[in-house]
Amino acid sequence: MLVLFILAVAACEAAIALALILMLYKRKKSLDVSIWQELREPDLEPNVDEEALPAAEKPEDFQHLIPAGTEPPANQEAQEVSHV
Repeated sequence: MLVLFILAVAACEAAIALALILMLYKRKKSLDVSIWQELREPDLEPNVDEEALPAAEKPEDFQHLIPAGTEPPANQEAQEVSHV
């Protein structure tokens, strides 16, 4: 019983950590820790990176899927034909 309790607590801790990281990414649009300096305690001095990060590249545009099926014919003759 104790082992199951410990596993449940560890899973909850991991879920909370993942939620915090996702919220920080959503707010700053980056996972760079140096951007999150405002989270530090007031009496601690901020960390300064010794080497700069490379410039962000433009995200790749992915192709969109086309709708399934064929387009219905546009002429009047095809609309009069009934398949019922």
